[in-house]
Amino acid sequence: MTSIDSIPMERFSYHSLHLSTGLPLLEATQQLVLDHSTGYSMVIDWHQWTIRSATTFTKEELTIVFTLASDWPSYVPYEALMTNEAGERLTTPSQIDDARAARYLETLIAPLKALIETCRMKLQALSLDISEIDQYGYRLTRQGRRGR
Repeated sequence: MTSIDSIPMERFSYHSLHLSTGLPLLEATQQLVLDHSTGYSMVIDWHQWTIRSATTFTKEELTIVFTLASDWPSYVPYEALMTNEAGERLTTPSQIDDARAARYLETLIAPLKALIETCRMKLQALSLDISEIDQYGYRLTRQGRRGR
């Protein structure tokens, strides 16, 4: 459910999820590593040369997690996450705004919410979570810290 332009051509993508100026999701020596071929994803501690935790995502889930990790610490708007398998957007910002104004946003984003919940359960194995930015989108967070 993300733009095909943002899907990496390489098998692995590496995400540090650490900022010295903010609240890091991982330690400075750790990275989230996503295997775009198998969906196997892990948190690796490069200093200790160990896999701290691991889980497996489906292709659709991995696309969501990759987008959230790539845009972290920013949030990702709903419309950027709502795309079809060809990477074409299913909704536009104006459709989201119209749905929000007409109070049917929850209905419009229901399929995305269901996918986010399955991603959330799997991310918890990595001590990560997904936080909803009230009526705007989602961002990657640390498990147990669902801020808005």
